[in-house]
Amino acid sequence: MNEYEVNPRKYADLESQTAVKHLLPIKSRRHGIIQQSIEIDEPAEILPTDSSEGLPLLQPAEELPALSTIALYAQRRRKLEQTKLLIAALATAVVENPEENVKKLRQLRVILQDTDPDVMVTVKKWSMMSLMEVFKDIVPGYRIRVPKEEETSPEQKLKKETEEMVNYEQSLVKNYRLYLEELEKLINGMMKPKKNTKGRDLHAKLPATALCSLTVVAVNCLCSLLTALPHFNYRLNIITVLVPMMAHKMQKLSVPVCTAMKQLFKEDKLGEASLEATRLISKMIKTRSYIVPTQVLDTFLSLRIKNVDLDAESEAEKKKQKLMTKKEKMQKLSRRERKRSKRMEHLEQELLEAEAEESKAKKTKFQTETIKVVFLTYFRILKKARKSLLLSSVLEGLAKFAHLINVGFFDDLISVLHQLVESGDLMHRQMLHCIQTVFTILSGQGQALNIDPLRFYTDVYNILFQLHAGVTNGDALLGLECLDLMLVKRRKQVSFQRVLAFVKRLCTLALQLEHNSSLATLAIVRSLFQIFPKCDVLLDSDESQGSGLFMCELPEPEHCNAHQTTLWELHRLLKHYHPLVRRHAENLLLGAPLQGQGQLPVTTSRK
Repeated sequence: MNEYEVNPRKYADLESQTAVKHLLPIKSRRHGIIQQSIEIDEPAEILPTDSSEGLPLLQPAEELPALSTIALYAQRRRKLEQTKLLIAALATAVVENPEENVKKLRQLRVILQDTDPDVMVTVKKWSMMSLMEVFKDIVPGYRIRVPKEEETSPEQKLKKETEEMVNYEQSLVKNYRLYLEELEKLINGMMKPKKNTKGRDLHAKLPATALCSLTVVAVNCLCSLLTALPHFNYRLNIITVLVPMMAHKMQKLSVPVCTAMKQLFKEDKLGEASLEATRLISKMIKTRSYIVPTQVLDTFLSLRIKNVDLDAESEAEKKKQKLMTKKEKMQKLSRRERKRSKRMEHLEQELLEAEAEESKAKKTKFQTETIKVVFLTYFRILKKARKSLLLSSVLEGLAKFAHLINVGFFDDLISVLHQLVESGDLMHRQMLHCIQTVFTILSGQGQALNIDPLRFYTDVYNILFQLHAGVTNGDALLGLECLDLMLVKRRKQVSFQRVLAFVKRLCTLALQLEHNSSLATLAIVRSLFQIFPKCDVLLDSDESQGSGLFMCELPEPEHCNAHQTTLWELHRLLKHYHPLVRRHAENLLLGAPLQGQGQLPVTTSRK
């Protein structure tokens, strides 16, 4: 009975092939009872179900025809060609008119986020390089300031041109920031795949070689932007991302970053960018317990530091005291006098800006802070990691910047360097760097110090005998630089016996070096002949002064009796294979004349 009531009524005359739903009839005076109905969709077929789980059993879909390798390659090539044309069109439009087409930078960034597995790697590389070149072309030569909230409020009215320029600059900075974030994600995806979820997703999708190639391109883009746009926004962010890559084990990643940092240091005129990079590099070296490649620390050698104010702290204290006295004076002055003094201060500030004195003061401040960070890093390594591979770079850096070291560190530094030299753990080049640092200090601000460097003369005298035309030929030039500091610039503090011993040792050294190093050695000997004319006693083989025999194996130059020998090495150098070496040897045998017979040509007589 219930089923009968639920089922709709059916009419024999209205039965048709289509499925309909009958409605209630309508009664009319003219037509009587009118039957009503509407068509309905046929119910879907009930799929057979799995009795165990009650799930429908899906029928197997028809398989698409498999593409051949040639068809897949042609399809990929077609996609790449279309994407290449799109990237070229967008980049050209932005470069031609950046103000109107700045919105197309977003389309380029969308292409950078392409996820098509067939062309994803290649398209990402193209878009990264294209965006890099576009930004290098359209970025202005100044840093764009982020407007404050009150400036962006609708109540603030601006001119139409000004408003368009502000909108363009903010859109440019936003797209530049988002582009840098994409590059950072790619780099972190390889460096920190566990901590960065987005990097981990990318790492899971791509093979290791593809991810590595993307990271190399991203690092090169950041390096290019850093060197080309060091004045623009987000410079510190770029340096923060690149500094850890300097110590990466892959040369493809570390070498470009170190090269970019060197270029940044060389081209930085103000010094602010150098200070930021130096601080981050020093922090990274300390965090890694000084276990980094030497190329990381070698970047400090490219710093251009000239204007340094070593007494900045004392001057700051003096200014503070002056400020206190000034406040006291201002309290005693009348109101009119206070106004006048403030106007004078404002006028002096404007005059300094007009004369570019303020930029000079900033430059000196930045360079002073930079050299403090560099020396702090060097001294930490000397104190905590003397057996580290970085010791050679530290000594070379100290030798270059020794004239900038504060006087208060001289005594301790010289004693530490002497301990290193006497330890016997250093190579020839490291020992020469130590000695060069000591004599650079003593020839500058350390002249007033009561320090006897006789022990370092002995060390250099013994090192020179161990240099030759093989592996140590490159160290000979460094040794000659040390001798220039020790004998030429300190000519008044050197005894005549010591000079004779070094002249004899240098002539012996010229026999066992290559021709370029031999020429430099003979040039030093020629300078010593001109500064100490009595050295010509070594050219006379008939006369002898005093008693005793020359002992070349004696380690002390003061007591080897060098006045009892002759420079027979010059006669051997007359048969040298290089003509300039023969010419220098002939000039020395004649007493190094400046004019007349045996004089050197002007082009070769210059050091």
